[in-house]
Amino acid sequence: MDTNKGDNNSELLFAGEFIHSIDSQRRIAIPKDWRIKGEETRFYILPGRHNTLQLMTYYSFKQLANKLRKVSIADPKASIALARLGAKARECRCDKQGRIAITEYLLEYAKIKRDKIIDPDLVLVGAFNTIQIWSRDNWSEQQMSDSEMLDILQKIEENSEL
Repeated sequence: MDTNKGDNNSELLFAGEFIHSIDSQRRIAIPKDWRIKGEETRFYILPGRHNTLQLMTYYSFKQLANKLRKVSIADPKASIALARLGAKARECRCDKQGRIAITEYLLEYAKIKRDKIIDPDLVLVGAFNTIQIWSRDNWSEQQMSDSEMLDILQKIEENSEL
């Protein structure tokens, strides 16, 4: 089942913020610039912090899976964490219109679906190596100042190994 098709998405970087509507079949369009041109685009979608959904490229998810293979199954907390992540993560492939489907569980987790009502507009945020999917309300509550953002970026740059 493991093929090299889609591995070229290691080159993808995600930047920008887009508001997209979710349709009645729980599908949302991924911006064209965030898809592989002329090929099938594969992602893995999983719960993220702050009630977001994280969309990882197939390549990034495969790298994560390789790291997770090194975790001892004898470690009780790690074993449960891996099981929970595995149960919630889903592979999704863009259809011809560039849409992916989101499970009901993940919509509820991200507070996109509340009391059987789905928020029609979602915010897709490029986080460089992942895409974050937020409800509009949740995204507007999580904003930080540009100064705070630049302070964090500076710390990342200072601590990175070049």
